[in-house]
Amino acid sequence: MKTRKEFSIIIPAHNAENRLSIPLHSIISQCYDRDKFEIIVICDACDDRTAEVAKKYDADIVKEVRHGNAGLARNEGLEAASGEWVLFMDDDDHWLGECVLAFLHRFAMADDFDIACFSFYWSNGAALPFDNAGFLFPNVWSKMWRRSFIGETRFRNVYPNDDELFCKDMMKKSPRIRVSDNMIYFYDYMRPGSISDVERKKRDASKK
Repeated sequence: MKTRKEFSIIIPAHNAENRLSIPLHSIISQCYDRDKFEIIVICDACDDRTAEVAKKYDADIVKEVRHGNAGLARNEGLEAASGEWVLFMDDDDHWLGECVLAFLHRFAMADDFDIACFSFYWSNGAALPFDNAGFLFPNVWSKMWRRSFIGETRFRNVYPNDDELFCKDMMKKSPRIRVSDNMIYFYDYMRPGSISDVERKKRDASKK
């Protein structure tokens, strides 16, 4: 009998053979029943061994697509997801510690909500779920999403703002939200070649 999945972890990956082991290792090292979560890696426009690395780390679903867009790759993951809760992770980030899933399970059992928002760590240090203006950070990877609440909502084909627009679309559905200052995620901000790095260079070039 197939075990019901509690979590679906979706990773859009682009030419990530040299870094994908970091997020995958942080997932498979969890002190949590492996049968209760699934790892979905969407290899998007990859010309390297990204898919092979994903399979080496026992990803449950490895799909190769040619979108060239992280949001559309995440949509592929949503179509394949079977868990009650959806978690997103970028191909250069990782979870902080080996008990993230155990904590999220306990957190989910304690209350009834649609989206849970957590703290994260990045180049500027620790960050709470809210920014200085009191708004939730519009990212998808420091949150836990109830799959049934996501429903048919999908990421738009708007690079690089697909995260922000997805969050806005979800907020329009009046979700029940829980917020915690527990830190679960490391965001590798400004990694050379990352979206944040490319966009910063574009902004700097436009100012010249």
